[in-house]
Amino acid sequence: MRHVYQNHVLDSTRWNNVRLRDDDIIITTSYKLVPPGCRQSWAASYSGAGVDAPISEFSPFLELRMNPLELVLTGLKRRSNRRFIKTHLPLVGFSFDPRLKYIHVGRDVHDVFMSFWNHYRPFTDETMLLMNLIPGRVGGPLPPCPEDVHELWRKWITRGWFEWETEGYAWWSNLHNVQSWWDYRQLKNILFVHYSDLLADLEGEIRRIAHFLGIEVPDGAGRLSCVTVRSRR
Repeated sequence: MRHVYQNHVLDSTRWNNVRLRDDDIIITTSYKLVPPGCRQSWAASYSGAGVDAPISEFSPFLELRMNPLELVLTGLKRRSNRRFIKTHLPLVGFSFDPRLKYIHVGRDVHDVFMSFWNHYRPFTDETMLLMNLIPGRVGGPLPPCPEDVHELWRKWITRGWFEWETEGYAWWSNLHNVQSWWDYRQLKNILFVHYSDLLADLEGEIRRIAHFLGIEVPDGAGRLSCVTVRSRR
């Protein structure tokens, strides 16, 4: 870990409070990326169990300041199935654990930006206040999203929010995040998945992910986007 990530959204120090298990799965991406219509199927495939709670609770975004830490930790502790935890941190933003499996999901930078725009633009005044007034914020407040998508693009691609990053304003870097994981692509417990591959061959990619995780996929299971597979413990 080389940097602590703390701003209006993130607090990477929350990872210090988690008691990780040997079979935990960490799903990492720079920004929120989920193939259309596949939220629950990803959860079912990773965990080996049916989804019995909202994804935000079942697979928490751990460093998100808006989620009370005690509730997140209690939820993770109660999970008896194989757990999967989401993060938007770069590899240099938290401690790497060689026992765990890491799945990094990448996407074309232009698509990442448009996803970011579609997420950021609808923020209400109430949402902005909630994010900025939560106790413990480090650094300046989250600024309102520009009205012009081109203005946001110029800021996002040329300025960093953190002093060690050169893009990603006013949240965090995309390119630096991806590079931090790519630099360690030789490690056998990191799997790289690309958004376009998931769209082109969802079943094939889910099978590849399942193999990486040691999950048995029954023959003739059909479309894996619609089935639950069980994990070897």
